[in-house]
Amino acid sequence: ASNVNFFLRGVGLNAGGDQLENPVAVYMDGIYRAAMAGLNLQNFDMERAEVLRGPQGTLFGRNSSGGLVHFISKRPSDQFQGYLEAGTESYGTIKTEGMINTPISDSLAARFAFATNKNDGYVRNDFAGVDPLTGTYPGDFSETDSAAGRGQLSFKPGEDAEVLLRA
Repeated sequence: ASNVNFFLRGVGLNAGGDQLENPVAVYMDGIYRAAMAGLNLQNFDMERAEVLRGPQGTLFGRNSSGGLVHFISKRPSDQFQGYLEAGTESYGTIKTEGMINTPISDSLAARFAFATNKNDGYVRNDFAGVDPLTGTYPGDFSETDSAAGRGQLSFKPGEDAEVLLRA
């Protein structure tokens, strides 16, 4: 329904379009997210969000003259953990989120997290009429139906080394 657009210290991008890149760079776990339409992501099982103001080109390169927003997800740990959350909101919204972290051995751990978000939207096109089979308005706008998941496998072959596979 919309694009995410970050502004830091008055620097940002007022234009819309998939070909444009904001001068405030956005990273997710160290990976640059260029397109503003690609920033409509679900943030779940997060460790922290870092906001760096001012030019960050020395450390992060291009398109960071206004600053940087970096989302960092939690990594696998050597403790068994888990949670499951579900909730409802207005406009038929149903949200779920969950995570399970399990140690496999002394040097291997796995973590899987997921989130879903579904809602009926709040804008309706009455001119389209009601679908007689479903009883819904086929011209509804601003609906959301998204699901996201993240799987991680951490291998620590030594005290000073770690291999992290993430999908």
